[in-house]
Amino acid sequence: MKKDLNTKIVDLKLACHKKESQVYVGHLCTRIKFYEEQINILKKNKPYWFQKRKLKKYNDRLKEYQNKIYDIYKKIEEELNE
Repeated sequence: MKKDLNTKIVDLKLACHKKESQVYVGHLCTRIKFYEEQINILKKNKPYWFQKRKLKKYNDRLKEYQNKIYDIYKKIEEELNE
């Protein structure tokens, strides 16, 4: 009886952990989509080559979004490896 109860508790904890992990990964995927959309908007409004300041800001922001996406993918990998 007690072993059955312990097994059920462990199964319940594993199920909860699995659900939390799925929700977290879903949240991270949503953040990735957000940053990809920001990159698309940024690319639609790309400044011309002679607009040096705007082009520098554009490149900095593009790199920032790409780095954020990369960091999120690393978090997803860590979550899946746990």
